[in-house]
Amino acid sequence: VQLRDHLLSDEVEKIYFDCVTPETPILRGDLRWVPAGELQAGDEVIGFEDQPVPGRGRHYQKSFVISNEMRREMVYRLTLSNGDTIRATGRHRWLVRIGGRTQWLHTEDMPGLLARKGGQRVVIRLPRFLAVWGLAEQSRTAGYLAGAFDADGSLLKATTAYATCTPVFSQQDNEALAAVEQGLHELGFTASRYVGTTKLAKEPVWGLCLTGGNRAALRFLGEVRPPKLLADWKRKVGYAGHFMKALETPTVVSVEEDGKKEVSVMGTTSGTYLASGYGAHNTETTGLNWQKDELLCIS
Repeated sequence: VQLRDHLLSDEVEKIYFDCVTPETPILRGDLRWVPAGELQAGDEVIGFEDQPVPGRGRHYQKSFVISNEMRREMVYRLTLSNGDTIRATGRHRWLVRIGGRTQWLHTEDMPGLLARKGGQRVVIRLPRFLAVWGLAEQSRTAGYLAGAFDADGSLLKATTAYATCTPVFSQQDNEALAAVEQGLHELGFTASRYVGTTKLAKEPVWGLCLTGGNRAALRFLGEVRPPKLLADWKRKVGYAGHFMKALETPTVVSVEEDGKKEVSVMGTTSGTYLASGYGAHNTETTGLNWQKDELLCIS
């Protein structure tokens, strides 16, 4: 607490340039998408490596909000080929792909690259790593699934850095199994069936294994929110250290000035986070040198 208070004080020099508008969803450590304007100092958000280690790409890592304040700044409106629209300040940096190379790029530098020069138009791709999910836990279907998976479900832990875990539901071939299968379908999930046997059960025990890999597992845990499985995931699996893989790579269609608007000026320990599922670099700072013991103190 003393360290956090020190970091928030005027004794530590901080320069914030990178801002998004406060309604922009940011993925928190508990797998909830929260508007940027609602995050507070000390909140855990899902960050990732600023620069990758050569040959192994980028991986997710724990990150904590240092501070978050509102200001009015000139913002740009980014329109993407998948229909998404994002608003950010000119100095906000995005993780983009240009000509097969992944790099950080300021919002204000995009218009010049998009303009045709010598008949060549630079194609800027903005990889999206996760889709934004809402909360389905208030629906009867989600409530049923949460209870069913907590009672007769488990997490099948992955053995590679490309995935974290897979939710699995086990039950005999009865009404409960059919209801879970139907509920998953209603919420847009798919699952494969497999049959197994146990010494205690007289009838074969069927398993429903959620398909769709890491992204589907995270969406299930974050949207349906079964309490026991969520706690098991956080305690035994988590997300830190797992490989970042793009869900899609839409192109930037246009970048236009959108006037002065309120923005969320937020700093995090990793300097990175997921904004609407896209890789963002939130803060440029001076005078900070994060060490492992400091991160543990904040957490």
